[in-house]
Parts: sequence; C-alpha cells; structure tokens
Amino acid sequence: MASRSGLTIVQPTTLQRYPIAAGTALDHLGSIAWEFRQYLQSDLRLNASHEIKGIWFDLVQMAQEQTPVGTLPNDHVRLARMLQPPLAPEHFDDLQSRRFGILHGWHECLCDDGTIRLMHPEVTRALIEHIKCGRCRFHFRSKRSKQDVL
Repeated sequence: MASRSGLTIVQPTTLQRYPIAAGTALDHLGSIAWEFRQYLQSDLRLNASHEIKGIWFDLVQMAQEQTPVGTLPNDHVRLARMLQPPLAPEHFDDLQSRRFGILHGWHECLCDDGTIRLMHPEVTRALIEHIKCGRCRFHFRSKRSKQDVL
C-alpha cells in the first residue's frame, strides 16, 4: 500500500516467540534426546552436501550453549566466526543461499529478553522435552520459577 508521500507502508510481521526463557541455563547438558530416524529421512540429509550437513550439525550443537539455550545469533558474520575453523562470511552466505543451506529449518524468533535470534523447531522440541523430563539440572539467571522456563 503506497502513502501520499510515495513510501510503501509495510505491515509488521509477527515473529514466533521462543518458548524457553533467556534466563534459563542448563548445567551439564551432556546429551539430549535426538530423533535420529527423523534426521536420517530429512530433506537436508538426503539433499545437502556433506560440507553443509556437517556445518548444520555443528550449529545445532553450538545452540545448546547459547542464550537462550537452543538458539543462534541472527548474524551470519558472527555465525561464520563461531564455526571451527571459521568460515569467510561470503562462503557462509554462499552455503546458506542453497536450497538446502546451512541454516535449513532455522527461522527468526522473538526471545523474552527482546532479542531476535534463530530457532529450529526440532532443536526447541528436544530441549523442551529434556527440561520437562527432568533429565538435566538447570538454574535461572534471574528469579524465575520452573513454570517461567517454558
């Protein structure tokens, strides 16, 4: 829709809210349940290059130590530098631009601390199940109860 000034009015998009509070930290998160059969049959695994699959899996692991847990920064330059060995940002963007790119399945979300980060539905689901089952110790960086985590 164009206004009289010729500028286009853009409706704000609604980002999905990330369900795990930013103040939650999982201690000694050595493992979480992972539905490997789902991954083995996924479009990413069946169609992406080995390089992309390896980087994608690395990013999933790194998300476990981020704040909020399970998310990634919404910054390709930072993500490229977090990888080991680091990727040149241009190479990161090239790998991401492919149909089955290194951020396949990740999308922006709004965290309870107001930041916009990246989340993956399966990573989030696995963490929520992990928290609900009590298979990990967790603490709160702020004064929140367990009900506030989810």
